[in-house]
Amino acid sequence: MSVLSVVRTTSLLALSGGGVAVATETPPSAPASSAPASSAPAPEIAPRPAAGVAPLRSASRDGATGLDTVLSADPGPTGTFRLRLSFFGFAADDFPDARGDSSFSGTTFALAYTPIEYVETWVSLRNTSNSNDGTHPTLLQTQGDLALGLKGGTYVLPSLAVGLALSGHFLGGLGGGPAGDGTSVWVRALMTADAARIDALPLRFSMDVGYYFENGEAVVDGQRTALDKIQEFGLQVSRYDRVTLGFGLDAPLNAYVDPFLEYRIDVPLQVQLSRRADLRDDFDFSAVPHALTPGIRVFPVPELALDALVRIGLTSKAYLGVPATPPWMVLFGATYTLDRQPPPPPPPPPPPPAPPPPAEGTVSGRVLTAAGEAVPSAVVEYGNAALTAQLANGAGAFTSYRLPPGKVKFRVRAPKMLPKEVEATVEAGKATPLEIRLEPDPAQLVGVLRVQVVDLTGKPVPEAEVVVATEPEVTGRTSDEGIFRAEAKPGTWAVTARAPGYKARTLDGEFKGGEPGTLRLALEKGGAVAGGRKAPTVKNVVIRARVLELRRKVHFADGKARIMPDSEPLLEEVAAVLAAHPEIKKIRIEGHTDDRGERALNLRLSEDRAKSVQSFLVSRGVAGSRLTAKGYGPDKPVAPNLTERGRDKNRRVEFVIVEQDK
Repeated sequence: MSVLSVVRTTSLLALSGGGVAVATETPPSAPASSAPASSAPAPEIAPRPAAGVAPLRSASRDGATGLDTVLSADPGPTGTFRLRLSFFGFAADDFPDARGDSSFSGTTFALAYTPIEYVETWVSLRNTSNSNDGTHPTLLQTQGDLALGLKGGTYVLPSLAVGLALSGHFLGGLGGGPAGDGTSVWVRALMTADAARIDALPLRFSMDVGYYFENGEAVVDGQRTALDKIQEFGLQVSRYDRVTLGFGLDAPLNAYVDPFLEYRIDVPLQVQLSRRADLRDDFDFSAVPHALTPGIRVFPVPELALDALVRIGLTSKAYLGVPATPPWMVLFGATYTLDRQPPPPPPPPPPPPAPPPPAEGTVSGRVLTAAGEAVPSAVVEYGNAALTAQLANGAGAFTSYRLPPGKVKFRVRAPKMLPKEVEATVEAGKATPLEIRLEPDPAQLVGVLRVQVVDLTGKPVPEAEVVVATEPEVTGRTSDEGIFRAEAKPGTWAVTARAPGYKARTLDGEFKGGEPGTLRLALEKGGAVAGGRKAPTVKNVVIRARVLELRRKVHFADGKARIMPDSEPLLEEVAAVLAAHPEIKKIRIEGHTDDRGERALNLRLSEDRAKSVQSFLVSRGVAGSRLTAKGYGPDKPVAPNLTERGRDKNRRVEFVIVEQDK
């Protein structure tokens, strides 16, 4: 018979005579070569702080969370529904072959639900209409093809989710009723990497790898006339199983705009040469279905996602039994996300106004030593833990907070003093005077030793390094008169003196709390370098145009300016280079840190570290007039502070040549 239009539902009309009267659509979860649909990640009801990206996802074209055809491994928040409506179509000359022009359009309605954590289910219905004047009938339509799916997934790392998806695609048969043997199954492994979940870049990458068990051709088995390429595309039935691979990348710039790009390729397996479209051509990669899909989605409100995309076919020819890939297709869609979780309860009513507070007073105090001297910066703590401690000023004075009348307790402490608790009576509207006297803490008294360094003739040795072997060490340099005033905790400690051209000497010095003492060290001349040490072999220091380049880093104690022992040989090499190159007149020692912590603290730490290196080099015989020290803190990074490797590069000491003879 002559039929111009055929409609297939779950109960279909059959063609007879000279034409095939069937029409079906590609399963809603079919590969990228099939008719497209849309997806768009939707924002959550309460946006996360990570780059404005929300964990609620918009439905893909078959209903599950994801992009156009690539599913996300994230199943979405528990208790949320996602409703999806899509419109798509294209028109092309000589497609899928040169016999006629093709016009194609369709709609998809999908519903997804996350009933429990880690699990998502979905259902979708699709209708399509294809018109091509190169075959009979010219109009092929499908209505109500059904897809059901189940997905499980979870985040195994803060930004990485993995999962599995299983979906069945139920096509109607010919001549009435569904064709059970025409049911296809798609199994996929899923992976999603979401950098925004760790407050990094606003990028999300998804990938799925699967296997599509194709049984769509069973709905036309038994027809007297074999399908041609145009009819296969109109029906969108295929013959061969396929290995599927999809990649998706989206960049949620903010809570309103999310551009994306998707690529999918489906590789048919065991293609029979007897089914080839042109007897002169074998099946090759030009007939393998694959497409590239750029798109954009916007969120006018958090629950609604609107998207538009263009699927660009990368296949150059059609082949019987293999899904034909249109040269292009446009798609528009809308997704609404519904959260069944109850809204938060209304805020409680404001409490009744508090009664007016009673009249208050203050305490005007002063912290002194037992001898009546001011104790600056003493810490004044309150018996009421809710009140923040205060610091006395340079004259030892402080004024308390406004306090209710009655007794108030204070605890006062200061360095090298015994803490003391006192009590004062606050009177309404008055400033109660209070004097607090602190006694010295014997355990914290500092011993003072006057170290005098001379040569064997009694002549002072200036700029000699003096080291007191306490923990931590006390170091310093003698004045022009050969004198160094050392402070250390009470006890007997080894005191060592070193100077360029002299042999080092060590004597025990007794440090008595509060009682200054004197120690005289006479140095004997001799030694190749400062302190009698042997000049080191230089292998880690190189002179460049304007810097001394170190092949190793100078290490310091964590958060301190103390040079670690493993870096002393390196600085010995720096001293040896400067001794061997008197043409280098002046060096600036620069200290640098990363950007973690407060800038003021980093500036101070970098300054202290630069000065520690300066002192070390002077102790090794480098003239102090040749050295300056400057701390720059985090202000001059040499690498981004985004990774630990970059921050490690920024924590450094540099030696800049400021002046030298040519």
